[in-house]
Amino acid sequence: MHLVYREYAPKIRGLVKVKALHEQVGSMENIAGQMKVNKEKVHQQIQQIKQRVDQLIHLITNTRITPSEIDDAYNELVSSIDREFRRLKQVLAEQEMKEEAERLKKIQSELENEKNKKSNEDKRSAQDKEEFQQRSALVQRQREEEQLKGKLTAEESRRQKERQAQEFAEDARLAEVNERERRDYDLARRLALETGTEADLPHLHRSRRPAVNSKYDLSKHSYAELRDIINTSCDIELLDACREEFHRRLKVYHAWKKIRHKEYIIKEYCHFIYFYIFCKY
Repeated sequence: MHLVYREYAPKIRGLVKVKALHEQVGSMENIAGQMKVNKEKVHQQIQQIKQRVDQLIHLITNTRITPSEIDDAYNELVSSIDREFRRLKQVLAEQEMKEEAERLKKIQSELENEKNKKSNEDKRSAQDKEEFQQRSALVQRQREEEQLKGKLTAEESRRQKERQAQEFAEDARLAEVNERERRDYDLARRLALETGTEADLPHLHRSRRPAVNSKYDLSKHSYAELRDIINTSCDIELLDACREEFHRRLKVYHAWKKIRHKEYIIKEYCHFIYFYIFCKY
């Protein structure tokens, strides 16, 4: 019994210690599973360590090996596992540090992008605000110009109406003066015929409103002559003078027509009075 214990006790203790190394190998496999670089190579190295553990177990179980040889093989295997375990931890730590650096870099990039986006939005908002102010100022300036133009147009229209009214009143006055002079001339002519002094009768003088365009005097031209001038002439001032002459004659005609209408009404009224008096008496 003592010989059996002496022979197998070191082997049993060695097997227990060597089999315990499988837990460290399992921890190494867990670390290797978390790695993202050289993952296949690390798994191959772990498999080699696992094979060495299995070989040592097989060696202790099936061969005659001394306790010192078991301890030497175990210590060498433990040293290899520790070195590989520390290396894997270091690689995993470097990987985590790299991932953390990349994560921080990504966060910083996102913050920078957000900052740039906000800055661009602020610039765009400021630009839109400036453009809105410029458009508002332009619209306000256009509105003021339109109001000023409207005032000028209204003032010009008022002045034009006043000028036309003055011209019409002047033409009416001249037409009335000419009509009165014509009646006076007719009366003087009848008296001259009765007294035999027709030779001493002066010519009838008609009052005229001064022409606007004094360069051309078209008052003695007939309508046919004025029409020919308009159809053949290229002189702008002459064409304007023709237009003013037509306008003047039209005003004179309307003024004369108005006076004749008044005279006709007065004449008809007088005839009615005479007829009424004649019928009454």
